[in-house]
Amino acid sequence: MPVNIFCSYARKDIAFLNKLKQHLTSLQREGLVSTLWYDHEISAGTEWEKEIDAHLNSAQIILLLVSPDFIASEYCYSKEVQQAMERHEKGEATVIPIILRPVSWQGTPFSKLHALPKDARPITDTRWNTQDFGYYSITEGIRKAIHELTSQHPVTEPVQSENTQKSEILEAEKPLPQMEQPDRPISVEISSHQLSQSINTPISSSNHTSQSSDTAQQSLSSEKAVDVSERLKIYRSRLAHMEVTLDLGRVSEFTDDFAKELDHLLREIVSTMRTMPPNTTQCFKSESDVLENLRQARIQVIMALESIPYLLYITIMNRTKPEAFYQALSTCREYLEIALNNW
Repeated sequence: MPVNIFCSYARKDIAFLNKLKQHLTSLQREGLVSTLWYDHEISAGTEWEKEIDAHLNSAQIILLLVSPDFIASEYCYSKEVQQAMERHEKGEATVIPIILRPVSWQGTPFSKLHALPKDARPITDTRWNTQDFGYYSITEGIRKAIHELTSQHPVTEPVQSENTQKSEILEAEKPLPQMEQPDRPISVEISSHQLSQSINTPISSSNHTSQSSDTAQQSLSSEKAVDVSERLKIYRSRLAHMEVTLDLGRVSEFTDDFAKELDHLLREIVSTMRTMPPNTTQCFKSESDVLENLRQARIQVIMALESIPYLLYITIMNRTKPEAFYQALSTCREYLEIALNNW
């Protein structure tokens, strides 16, 4: 089930928030995010403080848009941060600091949390080739947090106020295509070793007991097949997103971080496909071709990473990578296109 995101920010940072919303649209289109709420969504005549509390208490992920103005804001720092951290410590929500501009935040209540973008580097840091790279890092960090959150415990619908329900009805009427994010039943997380043990354990000679065991085994197998099938749909969506990102016409915009992330995703998919139940093969036009193309794409990513000698890379002023890096990614893109067409 998609999650609700609450944004706590200072009014002077509204431009950063709007840009972040644009980048997070991809997560909404994938069905990972239901609503991205901030106080500009409050309608006229609404008791604004109660409305903020309602959304802050119903969000599964809370973003703190950190800047000097955010730290200086009495309401943001004393009210929203305190409430957000209380929910985080109770395990009711995940709080993620987003560093917009340089500011001393090490002594804040959220200083021990993992901040975004990567290495807690502010969006305005000149080391980003463009700020879009920083927003990309934030988007992928939030994507990872959502997958971790939904895999640990499925998101449940929170109790909503009347104003919250009206707001979400209006949001739902917007023409925004979404892919359903499946809940993961606890039963399907049983390991193959545990399943094997349960099958091979001696049982009573009673026919009724044997039939019950067979029925339970078939149920587990069926649930696991459904879970893997839904997981593959998510993998395919993520791969398609990264394949589109491989626009090799803008070679200066690629980093080894992108290649490493793609390598990790390909490795995860290949591992899942090798252990999936037989009756999930209906997801593919040609399962063997998909698997082989994903493996070959991963080989190209590894070749791309190996083509970047670190000491050479950091000494190049324009940060342009060796030509072999882009050639390998180009071949990787071709294999991904073939795999996605056969999927």
